[in-house]
Amino acid sequence: MPSLFESPHIPFELSSSRRTGGRARPTDTRLDLQRVRRGVYIPTSDWAAMGHDERYRAFIHATLACSPTTPTLSHYSAAAMRRLPIVGGWPETVHTVVSERGGGRSSGVYTRHRTSHPPEVDVIDGVRCTSLERTIVDVARTGSRASALSMADHAVRLGHTTTDRLLEEDRRLGTGRGSHQSRALLAIVAPDAANGGESFVRLLLHDAGFVAPTLQHRIDDSDGLVGYVDFAWLDAGIVLEFDGFRKYATLEYTGGSPEDVVWREKRREDRLRAVGLRVVRATWDDLTGPAPRLLDLVSRAGAPRRRLGGNEGAR
Repeated sequence: MPSLFESPHIPFELSSSRRTGGRARPTDTRLDLQRVRRGVYIPTSDWAAMGHDERYRAFIHATLACSPTTPTLSHYSAAAMRRLPIVGGWPETVHTVVSERGGGRSSGVYTRHRTSHPPEVDVIDGVRCTSLERTIVDVARTGSRASALSMADHAVRLGHTTTDRLLEEDRRLGTGRGSHQSRALLAIVAPDAANGGESFVRLLLHDAGFVAPTLQHRIDDSDGLVGYVDFAWLDAGIVLEFDGFRKYATLEYTGGSPEDVVWREKRREDRLRAVGLRVVRATWDDLTGPAPRLLDLVSRAGAPRRRLGGNEGAR
């Protein structure tokens, strides 16, 4: 059975009828193949070993391998290739950018974005992608606000770009669809946000009109370091901890069993309360829905609000 291509080390296999509709299974009748997209398969064991992000990148590579052209990835697809975080799920299409005068329409596999501002292009894993700044600004203008803020926080935190460079790219694209949204988001980028969940929490708090908390603040007691809390309103004596569950399930965080982590977290919370702090805990479940429970939790704890606050909601 022919292989589609050598790079990027993904063992794709081609349906014998891909060029005539791709409805058939590969000519090899083995049952240990997983369909990545129409006409393209991968060994089931390799697919099972992939995470959520890797599977979307595999879908991108499989789609481009079937393309007679070499499009430039943009928006979510460029973000995935750049290993930027997302809040929620990846799309079911490959996003590309085309000039206003050229390029085809979006199809079942591709979402094509027309632009009058040609992007700078980088090649990542053999694939043409919009620049980092353009990718983030594009998502900020037309995509999920929570994902865009998470991507911006992440890229700035790692030193891959700066808020000024993101704002400069946003200005270069001019006014138009989504420009107000992108400017508002880029104004609250915070490199101290540790992960996408914390970026989402900040966006919810901002939209609900709460005073911006201090991030990753160090707390000490008479015995020394208690830890770094995710969010703190120190004047109000309130800290907010976001539990994304990952630390309870992986050895990277546990250094032992999940039970050990739970015990250490309880001990840490006791020490925080002992120095006079009110501790609020939130999980992913508290961030969803039309009225996220997070907002009620921090409001009842007494978190301060801005005199004038937006209420745009986070997606």
